[in-house]
Amino acid sequence: MADIRVFDPLRDTIVPENYLPILRAWRDRPTLWADLMRVPQFPAMATTMSGRIMAANALKPFLPLLASLARERVAGAPPLDHPNPIGLGAEGFRLWLEDAVAASLAVKAHRPFFNELRSRTGWKGISPDAVLLDALVELLAEVTPHLKPRGVIGIVDAELSGGEVRMPSEGRTFHGANIVKFFAAAAKANPDEEYDVEVDVQAPYSMRIAVYCVTAGDECEERAREAGERKEAYRALLLDAIGSSVADIVALDLTLHVERARLLGGADGSVARKLSVGYGDWPLEEQRDIFGILDPKSRIGVELNEACLMIPEKSVSGLIGMKRKSG
Repeated sequence: MADIRVFDPLRDTIVPENYLPILRAWRDRPTLWADLMRVPQFPAMATTMSGRIMAANALKPFLPLLASLARERVAGAPPLDHPNPIGLGAEGFRLWLEDAVAASLAVKAHRPFFNELRSRTGWKGISPDAVLLDALVELLAEVTPHLKPRGVIGIVDAELSGGEVRMPSEGRTFHGANIVKFFAAAAKANPDEEYDVEVDVQAPYSMRIAVYCVTAGDECEERAREAGERKEAYRALLLDAIGSSVADIVALDLTLHVERARLLGGADGSVARKLSVGYGDWPLEEQRDIFGILDPKSRIGVELNEACLMIPEKSVSGLIGMKRKSG
């Protein structure tokens, strides 16, 4: 039977509470993302006192953001908002700087959320215009305290063959040449090729797969519905975009956890890849099989209606497998 694991709340690498401070910092500093890319280079310059002073001064504009993030901190590191990091001594400064680098990488890990928002709101260019930025900041401040990311996975031994992904222990079979190709390629393909290369899966091939379901809760969709009823179309559009983006990134966060915790095994350097129900020729009706394995209603409060659509709407389900990393 499937090894069922529930994540409630689901906060691994990407934390919804961080969206708002990052967006505010981006609004105030349009070059934020490019500037933060330089932070991992700072330890190389901080080998002397003058280098430590240069690194501390270069970090100063980012410290309010980096210090505010919800994340796992470097053990023993002084607080990032320390009033005088130069006075910490060489070892204290090293830990302080290491934690600053880790915080900058934590900011970078949240970039996919803003990429999702970009695709759903249609902004052009590197950053949204001022009106859209202000509106997103206002709405994130409103909904972030109410977001409830939750997830459940079931780790299953699967057999891939032809156009089927069979899970004998569950008595379930998923159909679609595209999903078989996706997972067989993920496990067997040349690591320098993408997942959609042609892979011969006529002979049965066994691998472990995680069946998953995640949700962002119903806060955004309820507020969007209410805005629509009041004819506040712009507010409704942005709330819907935020909710959908959060749900997709919750699924990504779960995928990253599966990878980091090596819940599916895999060789060193393997990366997790997810596929959502309805992709390509994968029938949406097989959502029922996902729910049959996981019982998300009792575990994370996600239901399935007669049309095989999830409630809350801002939920995502599918399968996760491992792929050998390129390089």
